[in-house]
Formats: sequence, structure tokens, C-alpha cells
Amino acid sequence: MQHGPGELARRPMSGDVSGLDLIALAPAIVFGFLLCPWLDGSFHRARIRSASPHTFMVFGAAFIPMILFTCSYAVGGDILIERLVLVQLALQATFTVGVHLKEAWTGGCDLEPEDDAGSGSKRPPALRWTFALWLPALAVPLGAISLTADLSTYLRFLGFYGLAFPAYVLFFMIIGGRRAPTARQWILFLLVMFPAGIAYDVGFVGDQPLAVPFTVALLLLLAAISWLINAKIAGL
Repeated sequence: MQHGPGELARRPMSGDVSGLDLIALAPAIVFGFLLCPWLDGSFHRARIRSASPHTFMVFGAAFIPMILFTCSYAVGGDILIERLVLVQLALQATFTVGVHLKEAWTGGCDLEPEDDAGSGSKRPPALRWTFALWLPALAVPLGAISLTADLSTYLRFLGFYGLAFPAYVLFFMIIGGRRAPTARQWILFLLVMFPAGIAYDVGFVGDQPLAVPFTVALLLLLAAISWLINAKIAGL
């Protein structure tokens, strides 16, 4: 296996994915980008502390140059560009990990309003921050074992952002009213995610993209049915 910045120049910067395939994969990408930010504590912190919802557009203005900078990956061969790319990746990873560890540690406690006595209602640091260490602990062996250190593992990891996480937001936060799911709801959710995950695997890893939009459409249909059932129960 090759290492170092020169490896960037040896990676293909274009593919042979057809326009129809990209359109077929678009629903999963949109599904993830629209709903995954609901689980990002740093987004909620920025929204709560902003004087106006429109100030959040600063994030977009700052994020666009970083996205455009990734176009320099395709230049290749220039050692200066490659060094800058490595610096960007290091800074971005350090900042992102630090911000998310802070949110996982505090659990948003420092954003809670004070009570009537003015003493505040802050709780001790949430112990669930340890969950933030489990994923890296599991990811390191996956990246070290030759059986799993390939593109398919990376694509399956991204599948969580295009399927599992946004589906959780859709069913348990938007429709479920932000209540913790019960054991029965977890079982039903996993029963839905199992065939959906297989369809995503066929679409992204198995190079059959048409399996993806039908899966997203099925999830939206199930969400609509759940919403109607909840509305009917609430109206009784």
C-alpha cells in the first residue's frame, strides 16, 4: 500500500458513472443532507445562539470555499497543492472532532435556560459522550484489516448517513415527536432497515443504482403511513 501525499496523484479523479445513475443516487444524497443535520449538536448550538435564523447562512458562505478547494485534488502532481490538501484535511478533521466531542460531552446542558431562582438547570457532563469514542475504536480495526480496508467498506459507512441516520430522524424525531423510541419501535425500525440496507448495498456497492430511489420512496411511504396513524390516534 502506498502512503504519503504523492498517493493523491495516483488516484483517479473521475469515474464512469452515467447521468442516469447519478440521478438514481440523488434521492439518498438529498435524504441524508436534509435530515442528518438534525443530529448535529453544533448545528443546534449555532441555531440557538444566533440572533436571527438568517445568520446561519454564514455557515454556507464559509463552507462553499472549502468545497471548492476540493477541486484542487484533481490537479495532482503539484507537491504544493498536495501539501495544502493534507493541511486542509488535518485542520478540518481536528476542528470537526473537537466540536462534536464538546457537544457529546455537554449534551447541550450549557444551552439550557436558567430556572426561576436564577440558579440554572445545568446537569453534570453527560456520560453518553463515551459513545463518541466507540465509533473510532471500531473504525481503526476496520481500516487496518485488509478484508475491510477497501472502497466498499467506505461506501457502506456512508450508507449510515444516507439511510440509517436520516431514517431515525424521520421516524423518531419528525413523526415521533422527539420521544425516545420504545423497544417495540426499535424492533420495527431494524426490521425496516435490514432490507433497506440490502437495497442500498446493491445500489451503491453492487452498482445497481436504481435500487436506491425505490428504497427512499418506500421509507417516505412508511413515514406517511406512520404520520397518518399517529394523527388518527391523537384525534381519538
